[in-house]
Amino acid sequence: MIVIRDKERGTEVWTVRSHTLENCDLAKLRLRYAGLYSQNLKCANLAGANLWGADLRWADLRGANLRGANLRRANLSGAKLAGADLRDALYDSQTQWPEGFDADFEGVKLTEEPEPQPKPPVRTWDAW
Repeated sequence: MIVIRDKERGTEVWTVRSHTLENCDLAKLRLRYAGLYSQNLKCANLAGANLWGADLRWADLRGANLRGANLRRANLSGAKLAGADLRDALYDSQTQWPEGFDADFEGVKLTEEPEPQPKPPVRTWDAW
């Protein structure tokens, strides 16, 4: 079993009942600040995942589907990205890429827009 943790708080973000994240379906999950340092994510489905601030240093993402993923502030230094689908993924000036990686060529979109904040809960009051 693999427990993905928030690298800042140490809290559990997601649990995978497997010994590897290879071929794992993590599409559309909220993995903000996830500690995925040096993980085997070959051919994993991360389409639409929120990887804001995630630690993906030295991760093996070869053949992974990162289409539409939020990679703003993520650290992908040293990550293996050969064959990964990064089309329409978002990054910002704080995203760190492996040396020689060309985000524009790979179809990744630069954005400096702040991440949308969740709406506060609606409060209701009982009638008098």
